Amino acid sequence: MKTIYELQKRKKVDEIIDIIKYSKNDAVRARAVEVLAYMDDEKAIKELLNIAISEEKEMVRNSAIRAIAWSNLKILKMFLEKLESKKIKINSMLVNRLIEALRSSNKDIKVYAAIALGRIGDLRALPYLIDVLEDSSAEVRRASALALGMLRNNAAVNALMKRLDDEDVEVRKAALEALNDLNFNLRVGDIDKIAKCLNDAEPRVRELATIVLEKGGDNAIEPLLKALKDEVREVRVTALQSILACLAKSKRGEELRKKINEKISGDLADVVLETLEKTQNKAIRKNAIWLLGQISSSRGADPLLKILESGDKDERIIAATALVKIPNVIGKLCELTKHRDEEVRRLVCWISGMIGDERAKEVLNFALNDSSESVRRAAFQAISRVEKFKNYIQ
Repeated sequence: MKTIYELQKRKKVDEIIDIIKYSKNDAVRARAVEVLAYMDDEKAIKELLNIAISEEKEMVRNSAIRAIAWSNLKILKMFLEKLESKKIKINSMLVNRLIEALRSSNKDIKVYAAIALGRIGDLRALPYLIDVLEDSSAEVRRASALALGMLRNNAAVNALMKRLDDEDVEVRKAALEALNDLNFNLRVGDIDKIAKCLNDAEPRVRELATIVLEKGGDNAIEPLLKALKDEVREVRVTALQSILACLAKSKRGEELRKKINEKISGDLADVVLETLEKTQNKAIRKNAIWLLGQISSSRGADPLLKILESGDKDERIIAATALVKIPNVIGKLCELTKHRDEEVRRLVCWISGMIGDERAKEVLNFALNDSSESVRRAAFQAISRVEKFKNYIQ
């Protein structure tokens, strides 16, 4: 006789279902039910749902609930949608059965039921999952929080906020992850609650808090700036990304930039560069480029020069402004005086003039012979600026 493992390996769905139907050993039946979840088969999912709803033996029924919690989500959703379109009541019956399982005395069953309800996505489960957030078991509270995040309904916000003070770190993480999954704006009072998480001993909690704080917009800038001093790099990176995202959406951009400029330091260069490298969001990229200039770190020179060469029009202008504040950049600018792009050569002249360094004359004198009139004009104006600066400091 073939073992359940062999049947699973050969994807013999019908034979596994026969074991569930006809075996007299409940433990064997329960094991066969678990195997169905890994079959990635619509027929297997259908059988799991039937067992979860109508099976009399609790061990087997709970095994089905556990299997549904971790089954192939795509197939599960597809099958439930088919049932709904045919107006079959099995979906409602399944949700009711899972809600009933949340009252089980077995914490593992409650965990599986919560996850399954979250994955199915039926909002009827919402108030029951909120209730389970108060369960005595940390594992159940964590599962409930994650499930509420899957439901993506803002009615869970207040309940999840309360779990930020949970004694169990995994519950605090799950609550923050769920809050991040929801689409809402943090109120001022909620910002303070999230900001308290920045003092958590667990780095991942602090990191998640900086991610959620982005939902606070302008009002979250202050705690995010404090998070830039965190000892853990990942926390600093996510804090900066949230700051730049807030800045990109803000209607008080200049005011916030001034506040940010007062708080930042040169040791943020690597974090800003990493953000610039990874993000494709244009607004965030522009603010990251600007921030490189404010930091004035030499590590920003090469990335800014690359943007000057290949960035879009707006990025080039911001990069040019940032390069003015980067130390010892004149030598690198010399290499771009022969660049094929006329606009790049013109911006090199402008940067050189704004730096006002006597060494910039080498760049500018070369540009006076440029084939482009706009570049020659920019070089002449820049030389005049350098001379004025020289006379002023004398």
